Amino acid sequence: MVCGAVALSNSVPTEYWMVFLLAWLGALVSTPLFRRLALALDITDRPSRRKVHDRPVPYLGGLAFHVALSLPLLYLFTRAPHVLDAQIPLPQLRALYLAATGFLLLGIWDDIRPISPRVKLAVQAALSLLLVGAGFMIDEMTSPFGGKIPLGWLGGVLSVFWILTIVNAINFIDGLDGLAAGVVFFAAVANFLIALHPWQNFICVISLALMGATLGFLPYNFSPARIFMGDAGSLYLGALLAGLSLGSNTKGATALSLSLPLVILSIPLLDTVLTIIRRGRRG
Repeated sequence: MVCGAVALSNSVPTEYWMVFLLAWLGALVSTPLFRRLALALDITDRPSRRKVHDRPVPYLGGLAFHVALSLPLLYLFTRAPHVLDAQIPLPQLRALYLAATGFLLLGIWDDIRPISPRVKLAVQAALSLLLVGAGFMIDEMTSPFGGKIPLGWLGGVLSVFWILTIVNAINFIDGLDGLAAGVVFFAAVANFLIALHPWQNFICVISLALMGATLGFLPYNFSPARIFMGDAGSLYLGALLAGLSLGSNTKGATALSLSLPLVILSIPLLDTVLTIIRRGRRG
């Protein structure tokens, strides 16, 4: 059993390596296919005064992330169901998959035909509520004087705000080749390492899938990028990363699971705040 393998030793079980490998292969193989599809459909980012590239670059790289997540999950359901039986809440897994897919579709829509910020934020908020309703939330905080402080409805509000912040932080930093995917990779590594002690199978599995997906995509996204992840990819990765940081099976470890990703994401989070201020001043 995976549970015993992790609990009794520090070794990473074979099933975990398969999750990482399948996610990496899924992104590595599918990314050039979606690049060709984007070129055929003329879904490209064209040069302008605000762009650093001097030629049209295809979008739809985000679809490769969806393939990279779906492949290892399909493997677990069909070949290694015992991994899913070990502390993985299937309702939460289903909610995260569906919500991330919703963010992906929203991003594709925005990549093909830009939508207004208000509509975009409203859809993001609705998808965030789906995650919170499935249990991805901060329901209590540790008091500096000892004990726990239940947050009640405020926990739901803070959780929605956290999800929207992470999702849009990844979206805003996706302006330099390889930056967004690189940040998500290291944040996923941090989540994986935190989730090993105490062991949290759900976080480990999704973190490994994210690590493999971003590593498989990065060779095509390094400067000069041959494909962009677009809003579809940045929103998708942001949703998964936000869900990871809130999806701890051990609620007492929520603060710990948030701390290191927060440090890693401090620069893009600050950039998000500054971007909102700049855009607000310009109306």
